[in-house]
Amino acid sequence: MSTFILIFLILGIVLVVAFRFGKSGRRFTARASAALDDDPEAVAAQKGAEGEERLATRLPDLLPPESIILRNLLIPKHDCTTTELDLLAITPNGLFLIESKCFSGWIFGDVAGEHWTQSLPSRSGPAVKNQFLNPIRQNASHVRHLQTYLQERGHTPPIHSVIVFTGTAQLKSTPAYAPGHVITTLRHLPHVLAAILATHPATLGQDRIRAIADALSSAAHATDDDRARHVEALHAQSAVPRCPRCGAILVQRTATKGPNAGQTFLACPRYPQCRHTQPLDLPEN
Repeated sequence: MSTFILIFLILGIVLVVAFRFGKSGRRFTARASAALDDDPEAVAAQKGAEGEERLATRLPDLLPPESIILRNLLIPKHDCTTTELDLLAITPNGLFLIESKCFSGWIFGDVAGEHWTQSLPSRSGPAVKNQFLNPIRQNASHVRHLQTYLQERGHTPPIHSVIVFTGTAQLKSTPAYAPGHVITTLRHLPHVLAAILATHPATLGQDRIRAIADALSSAAHATDDDRARHVEALHAQSAVPRCPRCGAILVQRTATKGPNAGQTFLACPRYPQCRHTQPLDLPEN
């Protein structure tokens, strides 16, 4: 009987300790999650990095074995600023300049528009709509700067622009193709790359592939200071409206009640910690 009581007491102690540590762990996880939720830009950056990593992991299996893949290149521009390339694959069939986008919800956009729209369902009212730069125009700019950079170093390889949505987003009314560009999802990327490889002959030998990679070496190994200056320049040039109180990127909301019901306005996504709102037509920060 005494042995049974001793075993029972030991089991009780183990259960109490496990409960306390589990509860503490959950509190820590909740605090970490809340801290991240308080910074929407950090959340977006983390998701973008995760999507880009998934994309980079798949690329080697989808391209010729002699291909060289470079990530996060900072290409100098003539105005002394830089432009960042997410992924660049140097293959016998040309360069694949890949712009990674990690979004959820529904995506709407066209070739010519300055911005595309992400529509997120909301349980408490109309869908939340966020705008982002048209990725076709964004990657077209990347292509131009990359072409200039390489031409100045004696290289004129063909460049294929590929825009890949790596998240769970559904492309609702977006073009699958535009002149010089392909827009796809991570799921359909193998078919897209196979089609481009099949329709563009291999014109770059191993020596030229290596020479192009060498020409991009400095861009591929930018310092932390270079990247910090790049981010500062982006913030200075950005046309995205920011909260004047906390700096978060403002999002579009639609009033559901009161005298302004139905009207769209800009609001801070950190609500209720930050309650800043402004009319949609105010000058952007």
